[in-house]
Amino acid sequence: MNRLRRFFSAGARGFFFTWLILIFAINTGGFSSAAVGELGDFLPRGAKIVQIISDARFDHDDDVEYLVLYSLQGRFGLILLDRGNNQRYSVIFQKNLGDGSPKTEGRASFGDTAYTYRILQNADLDGDGILEFWTIFQPADSPAAEMTMYKFRNQHYSQMFSVRAGYDLQFIDYQGKLVIHEVNGPERGEVTLRSRIWNPRTNDLEVADISYRMTQKEYLTFARLRRRPCLFSATGGSGGQIRDIEYCWGESLNSLQEIPQGEKAISSLLPENAFLLEIVSDPAFNPYVEKSYVFTYQVPDKTNSRRVLLLAAQATWDFENARYQLTPLPFQAYGLARDPEGNLYKSLYVLPGNAFNHLALLGNGERLSSLKLVILNNNGLFFEEAAVFDGNFHLQFIERFNFKDFSYHYEVITADRENNKVKVEKWQAAPEGVYDEIGRFELVAEETYQSARDYKSIYYRIEEPVWLRDGYEELILRSFHRPKIDPFTGGIPEPDFSGHLVEYIFKYMTPLRIHQWVFWEDRKGNEEALLLLRTDQAFWPPAYSLGFLHRQEDGISLDTFGPSSLVIGDGNPLSGVYLVDLTGDGRCELLILHREYDFETGKNWLHLNIMEKQGQKWRRIHDRDIHYDDLRLYKVGDEIWLFGYLQGEARVVKNAVYSFIWEGGRFNYLQKTEVQNFLAYLEGLPEEKIDLLDEEFLLFPGLPGGRRLDASVFAAPPGPAGTGSRSPR
Repeated sequence: MNRLRRFFSAGARGFFFTWLILIFAINTGGFSSAAVGELGDFLPRGAKIVQIISDARFDHDDDVEYLVLYSLQGRFGLILLDRGNNQRYSVIFQKNLGDGSPKTEGRASFGDTAYTYRILQNADLDGDGILEFWTIFQPADSPAAEMTMYKFRNQHYSQMFSVRAGYDLQFIDYQGKLVIHEVNGPERGEVTLRSRIWNPRTNDLEVADISYRMTQKEYLTFARLRRRPCLFSATGGSGGQIRDIEYCWGESLNSLQEIPQGEKAISSLLPENAFLLEIVSDPAFNPYVEKSYVFTYQVPDKTNSRRVLLLAAQATWDFENARYQLTPLPFQAYGLARDPEGNLYKSLYVLPGNAFNHLALLGNGERLSSLKLVILNNNGLFFEEAAVFDGNFHLQFIERFNFKDFSYHYEVITADRENNKVKVEKWQAAPEGVYDEIGRFELVAEETYQSARDYKSIYYRIEEPVWLRDGYEELILRSFHRPKIDPFTGGIPEPDFSGHLVEYIFKYMTPLRIHQWVFWEDRKGNEEALLLLRTDQAFWPPAYSLGFLHRQEDGISLDTFGPSSLVIGDGNPLSGVYLVDLTGDGRCELLILHREYDFETGKNWLHLNIMEKQGQKWRRIHDRDIHYDDLRLYKVGDEIWLFGYLQGEARVVKNAVYSFIWEGGRFNYLQKTEVQNFLAYLEGLPEEKIDLLDEEFLLFPGLPGGRRLDASVFAAPPGPAGTGSRSPR
């Protein structure tokens, strides 16, 4: 490996290893010819496979299903096969479509053009994670084409609706509203358009009251544009006259057969010595509904045989000439970029805009082991350069969203290493313009850190959204092949890691889903860390577990403790983890405050767990569960007081506050007080008190990244300690 490193530059190494990785993925992905042969065993003898869609989202399990469109002597049929854990196929759906038009092999025409629709289409239309599929079929001896929708309901696929039209059938997603345009004609040179609006959640198919007439040329212009008149809304007048024209953006859900798709369509546009690296198709790249791709590729550098160039281009379908048109993008780098841990970054990122999406491109800079970020705005006609950033040590591109005003902005953080110090520049820009283009970046902060470790502790980010109290932030950049790891079932990676514990956190932050962390060295110099680990798969609300990272004789170990599904940052007091010296012995305990809904009582209980570190284990220092409708924990003088509030039932049980004092290593019950209002009761307590559930003591949630704690924070006390007992007045 050292020999390879001497022979290849950073860019060439990135090209070489990425090539090996992608070749492996190509050889192991998809389905082989043997699999196609197996599928043929379930078709009528002599049948020809027309289309295959392989996906695990045709039902709720993780097994891959195969949706097959086949033909036999002009008759077409559908079959859905499920390959279970026993590697055997079972038929879970079957449909006979009938005889197809011999002229188009069953495909319906796109208006009066030479283009035809693919018969079989699919998408997750209702966002439930299960695919819908539909057919656009031209029966034999019929002037009208048929569009039939199938949806997974009650554990099987059923037909939802079927519509017919003689001239064209368009299926358009108008920013969440699904509309079928039935076009018939022509009569006297004009076609008639009538719309139906389908709700995939309720299966309601609403017919628009108004039909519209237009020439064939006008219809073709309408059908190809993404921004078009809303011919399904209530803005029309009688007889199809449009009074107040309303425009909206739509995305075609029907793919055309004659437009090549995927990597094969793009590879033919590149030079022979080019290697296609990443490719993205997005309807919001251009103003037309036809396919448009943006991709990155690598070619040898003619000026330096030991270096490769990383370039980007856009391929847009030329409707009239029936071919892709290639447009180079203003980006040039020298191989893939790496982070300081040696992980390769992906090169292509789509930035959502309004109607048109924008781009970020990342690669290795001209200097060895540097990073170059180029941001391109889409103005509706072409991509233009908005900003360029370089960092010789590290570079991050982050989106931040604010709950208060529902605004968001972008941050770029560049880190340059000079004389073992890390110089940081932080830039900010907000979206602006009609298409939410990325605006001008302004320099908002300059900082210098004494070591790379100090920089990483503050600025390293996990590659998934991090929820904050006032919003969230998300690192836009992604590295190749960083699968998530469940450390509590499959173990942690590289337990024999010999570096510092914080370096292990930096290396495996994303695979282990470490969102926040604190670390310390005890008095013997042993490194330990508390981790906040994301455990759920949903976008919201996030759930976490607490992890304790430490070293044992056989290597690094990660233990979990506390609630198994911890939701933090909600309510008052905030649910989370607090750091407090509760026992008065000079070292801190963890107060874990969390809310949990009880289905039996219908209450959202507020739970308190007090954890103490004993050697390399954490244990709860109270025997009974502490949970109330609400609670407070105060320090009054040298005493710790707990007030738990239980809400009563009207005319049955009155509201009550239960008072406890910490004494002798436990909370001792003092009294029950009936109250009208818990907050009013708390106002009657002495003013000279410290709220131990105040944000001052909050450990998690905190700022993203990590921080260092004092060595004595959890250290064993030098001797016994106790507290007095006095009632607060």
